[in-house]
Amino acid sequence: MKKSVRLSLLSTGLALSLVTLAISSAEAATPTPNSAVLHLRVFNDCPVSVLTPTNSFPTSITISDQNQESPFCSGFANMHTWRFSQDGINATQFQNGDSFQYEVDLVVDGIGEGGLSLSPWWSPDVDGLFNVRNPDGEIAVFGGRLPFFSFTAAFGIHYTANTTIHLGIRYDPRGLSSALPAQVVYTVGYGGNTYTSGPLNFDQGNAAEDPPHGQWGALSPWYAGGHFKMFVQAVGQPHGATVQWSNIQFAAEPLALSPAHVWIGLKNSDDQGTQFDLRTEVLKNSAVVASGLTRCVTGVTRNPSLAKEVVVPFDPFPPVSLASGDVLSLRVSTRIGTNPDDTKCSGPGGSHNNARGVRLYYDSTGRQSRFDATIPPNLNENLYLRSDGSPCPGGDGESPGVTTRYLSSTAPTDTSPKCKDSTGVNFNFGNPFREIGTWTLP
Repeated sequence: MKKSVRLSLLSTGLALSLVTLAISSAEAATPTPNSAVLHLRVFNDCPVSVLTPTNSFPTSITISDQNQESPFCSGFANMHTWRFSQDGINATQFQNGDSFQYEVDLVVDGIGEGGLSLSPWWSPDVDGLFNVRNPDGEIAVFGGRLPFFSFTAAFGIHYTANTTIHLGIRYDPRGLSSALPAQVVYTVGYGGNTYTSGPLNFDQGNAAEDPPHGQWGALSPWYAGGHFKMFVQAVGQPHGATVQWSNIQFAAEPLALSPAHVWIGLKNSDDQGTQFDLRTEVLKNSAVVASGLTRCVTGVTRNPSLAKEVVVPFDPFPPVSLASGDVLSLRVSTRIGTNPDDTKCSGPGGSHNNARGVRLYYDSTGRQSRFDATIPPNLNENLYLRSDGSPCPGGDGESPGVTTRYLSSTAPTDTSPKCKDSTGVNFNFGNPFREIGTWTLP
């Protein structure tokens, strides 16, 4: 039976074949919003301000709040929010066990702050903020049920007014228990760089409030969307700020990826010392939805007993929803190793312009090429690259007799690995990636 899949993979630069995963039957329980509802003047310390909201969800939502003419307000702030909705009227109520990912491009102009919200049941508009603030440029997450994280403290980054910053939140309920609490990942894209909090655990919450609100997660119900404050703290001066959220993306039961482990070697000993790039791509119905790249891999040898394990993380990627009948694939590719500017790697092996190819080892106790996957309603599990056919031949070449390459949560028990080869790679002819094979989830 086909399964509905949320994956955890990694990326390697070796054309490590297509891992095709067929997605199943069960529909995601998480609501899928089709609109947004605005909640204006949640705080209203400047009731005479000129408020101009524009709701063009999902293309953009813009809120401008201006107090440019006397009388000038004083106090704290005006606060406005928007919430995901399924009818354009009511904010969607998400549950503790829902799984989701949402992202936006954000611009904050003027003296104020804005960002994303994941707000708890007791404070559906005010608390739980992924916040970008002017004029000091702090970028941080705090309040409500959200685990605290400061991108400014962790990475030294500050926001500059009227520039575009990309924000993302991914929530995974996991087991909603002390052993497997829900986790959240915050992502920032800014200045051409991507930053992530990594998975952060939720605490228990108040056990006395369960039921009905739950424990060890965001709790039920919770509300998602965006927030904006126009500060009015300067006395006797004009105030104003504008925030725009654009390219708003939401995915229920999203694809989630984490590192893959791939064992590789050389096809030919003459290529000893060559450096390689390894790339892994995840495809949904033949379209690439996520990828990652590890550059300048060294220490690759022809001796099978010295095969090298390579781990390749995926780059952050937009939310990906999966439906019944969708097919996911894992494709791993290789080429001659390159620097970030695509010049050839330097150092040992940097002089090699070509190689006969890379060999992928899999399906044995000592060569467990694999990746981590979450297939609702199950928790994370390893999926191992397996196949029929025979182990690698004693001489040279790929495993004979292979007709089906598949993925399995059952770990291999054979002691002799199977192998799959790429074709040759050459820096002097455009240095294209070369694929290795395809593994399918039955």
